[in-house]
Amino acid sequence: MKQIQNIPEVEPANPDSPYTRHSLYQVHLGNGRTILFRSRRDALGFTADTTRWLNDVMLEANTLYAEAHMDYRMAWPLLGDVASPNMRELGPQLREHLEQCAWHLDHCTARGRRKDGLYQGWRHIRLALGRCAIAFGGMEELYRYKTQGVLRWRMAMRKRQADEALKRMADYALERPLGAHSVTGTPNQISR
Repeated sequence: MKQIQNIPEVEPANPDSPYTRHSLYQVHLGNGRTILFRSRRDALGFTADTTRWLNDVMLEANTLYAEAHMDYRMAWPLLGDVASPNMRELGPQLREHLEQCAWHLDHCTARGRRKDGLYQGWRHIRLALGRCAIAFGGMEELYRYKTQGVLRWRMAMRKRQADEALKRMADYALERPLGAHSVTGTPNQISR
């Protein structure tokens, strides 16, 4: 099964440093946070837990992508029938967003075992979820134009699922994890 392969890399403590911060182990997350640990064991344990959590989010993103692609193909016959000039460009835009989503999902695991595997996997999953959310939003707008309430609601629900996954990624390690000395950094803005 595909999964993010991460060589656990925590920045080592510097015993000669006059600063306390440099004597702590650091784990950098893809949401802009750096978690500081006093022991290497705690840092490696947190990295392993985070990698497992991120693999679950990756599988959720893949499921949302599969549903988005299926929904796009079901909406495809309606895309040529749209009178609004804004909606005429929706078909190629949806296809582009879904292709980008697939590319990011492929690349979150395709890099092999790397020291920055956690960060790179995080980045690609975040971008894939953002593309899915945009695609679901476009299809929601299409069904609003076509006055198909049930399908519009379904797209809104899927978009909300993608947005909630993005929010979980942005809020990860907001509270200080067990064994952590401190959490620094602020979450980055989720860009799509």
